[in-house]
Amino acid sequence: MSISSEGLMLLKAYDKEQEEEADWLAGTLLLPREALVDIRRQGMSDDEVTAEYGVSKRMYTYRVSMTGLNRQFRQR
Repeated sequence: MSISSEGLMLLKAYDKEQEEEADWLAGTLLLPREALVDIRRQGMSDDEVTAEYGVSKRMYTYRVSMTGLNRQFRQR
């Protein structure tokens, strides 16, 4: 741990597992599955999704992949 010039405590090392859990939680909170289903039904483009929800394309792609949304909509 170190202290910045502003007096903030900063970690020098991060636990990889905790960082992955934080990424998962952030994605879940920003793009819940119900929102992804609604996005797909509306036919929104990637650019529209990233602008509307304030997420990166990478996060959107990750969430779609992790929720199995593509498989669900392919079977319809």
